[in-house]
Amino acid sequence: MTEIKNECPKCGCPHWRQESMRTCDVYSAWKDEDGTWYNGPAREDIYKICAHCGWTQRIHKRRGKTMSVEHDET
Repeated sequence: MTEIKNECPKCGCPHWRQESMRTCDVYSAWKDEDGTWYNGPAREDIYKICAHCGWTQRIHKRRGKTMSVEHDET
C-alpha cells in the first residue's frame, strides 16, 4: 500500500484541498487481527488535491482503517 503524502511529490506544496464521501455516519469500533482498534464510518473515500498543481491522492477507508491509497503518476 502506498503511504499518504503530507506534501505534494510533484511540486512540494504542503497545502491540500480535501473532499470526502461517506456511505453512512454509523460509527462502530472493531478490533483487527493484529489487535489494533479502529473506529469510523462504514466506508469513506477521501480525495486530497494539491492546491498548487492539482496532483491527487485517493484514500479508501473501511470503518476507520486505511484500505488503500492511490495517486496520480508524478
